[in-house]
Amino acid sequence: MTYEVELRGVKKRFGSLEALKGVNLRIERGEKVGLLGPNGAGKTTLLRIILGLISPTSGEVLVKGKSVLDHGIELRRIMGYLPEETHLYDKLTVKYFLQFFSDLYDVERSKIYEVMEILGISSLKERKIGTLSRGNRRRVAIARALLNDPEILLLDEPTTGLDPRTSRDIWGLISKMDGKTIIMSTHYVGEVDRLCSRVVVMKDGEIVVCGSKEDVISRASQDAGRDLDLEGAYLFYTR
Repeated sequence: MTYEVELRGVKKRFGSLEALKGVNLRIERGEKVGLLGPNGAGKTTLLRIILGLISPTSGEVLVKGKSVLDHGIELRRIMGYLPEETHLYDKLTVKYFLQFFSDLYDVERSKIYEVMEILGISSLKERKIGTLSRGNRRRVAIARALLNDPEILLLDEPTTGLDPRTSRDIWGLISKMDGKTIIMSTHYVGEVDRLCSRVVVMKDGEIVVCGSKEDVISRASQDAGRDLDLEGAYLFYTR
């Protein structure tokens, strides 16, 4: 079977720091997977390795059965990425910024208006990005990630620092993305509970538990000897 994303024994070392310690993970097409873990667990490193932005120290990363190391440029065309810290061009208007990336991705410019409508930023198209609120800047960044209509979407802390209304709007957008494979890192358990069908809990560069929400809760409750919800399961495995 060919998985949409597969990691085999992936390790990553930064100097003396072992950021990933032999991660094995298989993700099927159309799954919405939540990566949970405290700061320093390795979530961002994992996403960047899947995208091919950094190379593993050892192990293998496959997307649609192809090595990211050997086919990185080809595979990045079918992936979208929202980093936790998004660096935008403050002096550009929203429309011009998205036009720049549509040309870079060789995407028809009509797609710009489609993603602006989806993200609710059409009325901001002539505004300079530097004048936008944090929430609207995040919407622009998501629009950029969706420009190439990616089959696989990698989201790193998509709602960190946003107000509750904007967070709910982004949750609504993600929940409607049927057919796309979504891998989302977050430290908000409620976000995963709401949006994801599968949970991966990481700690100190390792996957400590992986499965459906129901499986993770059941396993944690059994290990803890008491009934737990998803937040309780997360706290149990990262204690």
